[in-house]
Amino acid sequence: MIWRLPTQLILFFCFVPNTYGYSLSEHAELTRVAAESLDRCFPGRFNKRTVDSIVRANQWEDQNLLRKWARYSHFYNPEREFASLRLTSKDRIISLETKIKSRGPGPAPKKYIGEALHHVQDMSTPTHVIPVNHLWTDGFESLPTRTETQFDFGSCNDLIGQAARMSIVEIHQETAEVTLRRVMNESLRALAIGKPKTRSFKLPLLAFWNFGGEGQWGSYGIIGNAFGQELVHTDAGSIFIRNEEYLAFKQRQLQLALRASQLVLTKLYILGI
Repeated sequence: MIWRLPTQLILFFCFVPNTYGYSLSEHAELTRVAAESLDRCFPGRFNKRTVDSIVRANQWEDQNLLRKWARYSHFYNPEREFASLRLTSKDRIISLETKIKSRGPGPAPKKYIGEALHHVQDMSTPTHVIPVNHLWTDGFESLPTRTETQFDFGSCNDLIGQAARMSIVEIHQETAEVTLRRVMNESLRALAIGKPKTRSFKLPLLAFWNFGGEGQWGSYGIIGNAFGQELVHTDAGSIFIRNEEYLAFKQRQLQLALRASQLVLTKLYILGI
């Protein structure tokens, strides 16, 4: 029996779908920018020590491989079920919110908030919502961008009101739904390079990521893992997509993650933590 356990674990991890969301540095930046933006609403509440502890918890949620690969995945599709040996990202959020509400002031709720932030931020990543089994080479996630630090999120009262009306589960759900709608309905401007003439057209985002059948995982779309590539070669010919098109979409997704992060962090104020 002693020699069987490592073998079983090795086999299990070999067949568990891989998951890599934003890089750890991007998760940290999203969290810090969201916390800094809230300073005008909650002066002094998100000091460096508090933010550092939340960031560490956020990153540890990705580094805890036993929990990530054996119990809770970082995938969730709000409209489709898919076969998995693990519970979904939403199941993890439900568990974390229960813990947050059941604990009083102290370091534990901030740790749970940080862990919840990781999953909420992941829901702005298409591969985590379709979902698509992927590695760190995923085009969307590896596209270099910087989170915008200057943006208008409205009044503090509006932010607090929205955060009070929504549970963390609902924030997670809404973020996933917005990402899903964008992938299903939006497109990038592109050029079909051909002879004798080059023509412009709209390339659906579903060309990059596509759904699987009932109960199945999704996959990369008809042009494969090509998000971020300006020149894409296909059987039908070559396609040119300006880098600005890619950056604009990813920035919108980062803004979605940033807004969701603000709402989750505001829960610390609402719950008096």
